[in-house]
Amino acid sequence: MHPTEPSTPTDPQAQIDRLQAEIDRLRVQLAESHRLSMLGIAAGMIAHEINNILTPVLGYARAALARPDDAALCRKALERSASAADRAGRIAESVLTLARGGGAGPDECEVAPCVSGALDAIGADLGEEGIRVRVDTPVGSRVAISPVALEQVLLNLFLNARQAMNPGGGQLTITVGGCSTWNTRTTIEISDTGKGIPSVLRDRIFEPFVSSGGTGLGLAVCRALVEAAGGTIRARPREGGGTTVVVELPAAGEPEGQRATLAHKRTTAA
Repeated sequence: MHPTEPSTPTDPQAQIDRLQAEIDRLRVQLAESHRLSMLGIAAGMIAHEINNILTPVLGYARAALARPDDAALCRKALERSASAADRAGRIAESVLTLARGGGAGPDECEVAPCVSGALDAIGADLGEEGIRVRVDTPVGSRVAISPVALEQVLLNLFLNARQAMNPGGGQLTITVGGCSTWNTRTTIEISDTGKGIPSVLRDRIFEPFVSSGGTGLGLAVCRALVEAAGGTIRARPREGGGTTVVVELPAAGEPEGQRATLAHKRTTAA
């Protein structure tokens, strides 16, 4: 019998090199999977937002077709359609910018006109649905987010509140004020008296595809747009029933570096 020959020891550096190559390969695969996942979520977000726009436009178009001799109604339907088409393009671009990893930019806007624009964009008379609307937005209150992004956030929150209060109606309250924690922040609170968010979903409600009744994309859109502007968004139960969503945004004129710092502090504290 021949003595067993000792096995050739494996070169430790060669092992390390192979492991490093495998790690690099897995990192590339993970990055590609993340990119594809973000594209899928972005596509869903765009479809959700475009649907928000098309619903009232379709209502006006049907009304105009039913009354073709009503020139004023037909003109209003055309104006709404043109405005909605322009807005749809801007919204699609804003969501695609987020998917590419970009931010919402340094735009600033006044809150009150965006609240009015979002309420108008619902395309329905909330009063006819038994929903009372109370708005407390001081004139001149400006925040560091683009007007199309803020209106997009508010429209999603208003539609969610409307859904939570139907059927039966209730009270929708929009309040704007300063933030007691950071003097350079502005808070926008949207409260409804609807059925509320189930406790098991409350901590995850802003994640994509987590929903208490809709597609699960509207609140994900809100979070993406708000955080891109250096703000925060959270939901809490409303005393007496319903939900209050609190949006904190940098006040207009705040240095961009300070916005990011405060946003990070708020996220860490949460």
